[in-house]
Amino acid sequence: MVAFLVLFTSSLVNQMSLHLATYFWKIDATWTPRLLIAGIAGSLLAMAFAPAFTRAVGSRKAMMTGLCGFFLIQACAIIFPLAGLAPAAGTAAIGAFIFLCRFAAGACYALYVVPFNIVTYDIGDEHEANTGRPAQGIVASFMFIGLQVGSGVVALLAGSFLGLIDFPAQLPVDQMPAAKVAALAWFILSLIVIAGGAMAWLVGTFKSGRRPA
Repeated sequence: MVAFLVLFTSSLVNQMSLHLATYFWKIDATWTPRLLIAGIAGSLLAMAFAPAFTRAVGSRKAMMTGLCGFFLIQACAIIFPLAGLAPAAGTAAIGAFIFLCRFAAGACYALYVVPFNIVTYDIGDEHEANTGRPAQGIVASFMFIGLQVGSGVVALLAGSFLGLIDFPAQLPVDQMPAAKVAALAWFILSLIVIAGGAMAWLVGTFKSGRRPA
């Protein structure tokens, strides 16, 4: 359930970020591949340190730290421009700012993913120890199904969410009303805040008798 919800939310935010990049941040198209790479690079770098971080603070705290950091940085990428604390839209500076946000968010995501996998497979091991029946394959299957369903649901619902705020995505950038752009930013920010709180609460309920966190 957590894997599904986290992937659903992050995929939804990524889908909506395409509209933010076009209408809100007004990032030049040359930044698109850099922004795609930024999150991956941050995750790859953080994965090298995630096991040591998990051992130092415990699995549950590592997951909550990673998740809260991931959603907080995603929120800051919207809050700072709304508050006038970020570079102006349409400049190279805003592209660099979003690149750094994506990189940091990717690093935080890795700090969540590594301990999350440790805990979920510990649950499978604990089930086998208690019942004598292996469950690791079932755990892996449900995780895989959750990830695939999350991606599919996002693809189906992304347009529907834009419809909720009556966002005219077909309009050119220079004709888009400022009020609609602000509504898009606030809508996505609300999703991030609600989802981030829900994810932190769910992760806080994780328990494993083999590796208490």
